[in-house]
Amino acid sequence: MLGLRKVNLFLSGFRGFAFLVAVAQMITLSPLANVPPETYLLLGLVGAYTVAKILVPFRWYQRDVLTYSVLGADVLVCASLPFFTGGLASGFLLYSLNPILTAALLLHRRIAFSAAAFSCLSVTASQLLSGGMTLPTTSILTRPSGYLGTLVIYIMVCFLAALLPFIINTNAYRRIEEKATIDERNRLAREMHDNLAQGLGYLKLKAKLVKDSLVPEKSEQAMAELNDMKFIIDDMYADLRESLGLLRVKTLDSIGLMATMADYVHEFSQRSGIKTEMFVADGQVKLSTLAELQILRLVQEALTNVRKHAKASKVEVRFEADGNWAEISIGDNGQGFDSTAYQSQEEDSKHIGLKVMRERVESLSGNMSISSSRYQGTNVSFRIPVSRGGG
Repeated sequence: MLGLRKVNLFLSGFRGFAFLVAVAQMITLSPLANVPPETYLLLGLVGAYTVAKILVPFRWYQRDVLTYSVLGADVLVCASLPFFTGGLASGFLLYSLNPILTAALLLHRRIAFSAAAFSCLSVTASQLLSGGMTLPTTSILTRPSGYLGTLVIYIMVCFLAALLPFIINTNAYRRIEEKATIDERNRLAREMHDNLAQGLGYLKLKAKLVKDSLVPEKSEQAMAELNDMKFIIDDMYADLRESLGLLRVKTLDSIGLMATMADYVHEFSQRSGIKTEMFVADGQVKLSTLAELQILRLVQEALTNVRKHAKASKVEVRFEADGNWAEISIGDNGQGFDSTAYQSQEEDSKHIGLKVMRERVESLSGNMSISSSRYQGTNVSFRIPVSRGGG
């Protein structure tokens, strides 16, 4: 399966190759004396457009109005080239497949099929307006069906280009969604093993100790063991509630990231007894659904770490944006830790939660910073670039 970087290289290479094919068909294969000046002008403009598309990556991660407008403009440009240069006899037929492949490899199937349908309609209309479906006798395709056969082949190629990436699972967006689902299942499996399974084993041992201590002379020891069991049960119950909360993300699409995050912060404050406040600065940005989901996960995991390890009485969650970056910080007044030692010993099992969070941030091409010292609290912040918000 193609990786994301290889997908971008493939799209750039195909666009460049298709342009060279158009140049070869319109100039190289014709006597130079017969090439009108407007052909050179058209090729120059299309060449400049091709270079711009190759050098400026398509920001498909954002999935906002601008993203779809850029793709729509590319569909319009590529489909209009055959329309104004001879229909099925145009040298830009191959070039017109560019936005179809872009949508098929990076976006949803319906968008790819919409691009394919528009290209097919444009080429069909151009051919009908320029002389119907019958080839001239000098053409290499001299069958009675004329241009109709060529049109059928073109339509088949367009829709195959739109469908094939989904059949062979090279669509980048779907693969990212699948990876996010797998990662989430693996994370929950680890949490259940590390927290619930180990906690139940500990309770089993404690229950045996309490049973053995139920004699008058050992009543104080039995009460101490029962208090330990209550603490473990409360901690396991909180872990289970948070794991179930991580599975409930349907509200993200309906009420948005800020409202969903605010609801979670409020629930966390009530469950944990830790005073938790959320501050949202001016300057909102539009993020992809995947980026919003990852940010919500980061906040949830950071707050879970506070509850388990910080011994804090207060937490602040802050969200800021400047149009290019989204920044989220979670600060507590807890016992803190030696962040310098953490940086040099990232594999330490005591900080596995922070390591998982760093991996999430890096999957979005962002960066994570940690500021902490003993008994001075901890501040964890993430910076996510908006242009890579789909990770």
